[in-house]
Amino acid sequence: MRISEFEFDEKSIGKVKEEMKALDSTYVINETDDNSDDYLEFLFIGKHKGAEVLFDAALYTLQLHHESELYDEAEKQAMKRFPEYRDLVNKGVEIREGMLPAKLEEEIGIFITETMLDLEEEESVKVKEHMELDEELEARVGIDVCLNVDKVAPAVVEKFISDFNAGQLRLDPTLYSFESDESDD
Repeated sequence: MRISEFEFDEKSIGKVKEEMKALDSTYVINETDDNSDDYLEFLFIGKHKGAEVLFDAALYTLQLHHESELYDEAEKQAMKRFPEYRDLVNKGVEIREGMLPAKLEEEIGIFITETMLDLEEEESVKVKEHMELDEELEARVGIDVCLNVDKVAPAVVEKFISDFNAGQLRLDPTLYSFESDESDD
């Protein structure tokens, strides 16, 4: 069963249980292009408000979250400096190549990259482990989890589900910053 083709309804828990049994697993991966060593979408069964529910989860590394926050902050600064860019972003336009003059597009890209490097060097952006629930989804509960792990390996997912379902998930409140893995060879 490809979860990306899955329709959620009141029978979803049973369908996911069958798939987990067939896979001999406590979760089923949602096959998306976003999945990587740093990010995984999956479904699992657990308790919420006293009832058995289907959780639609996204689990990602703290370092990925840090990179995203760095980009967001650099983009905010770029919007202050480049009004043409700000206007497109504020309109909700997905900025694609050619929407801005090439020279300006290159200047904005360089500005964002340099700003991210400066923010990283200054350790201006700090992040911590967190978890958010979204109870507004149909026939499931969304769960967004950020953990301080090197990668989202099967053992990490299994431990998260086990700790979560046992009520023993403890998130680290420590604020972290990271350095990018890229080197200036």
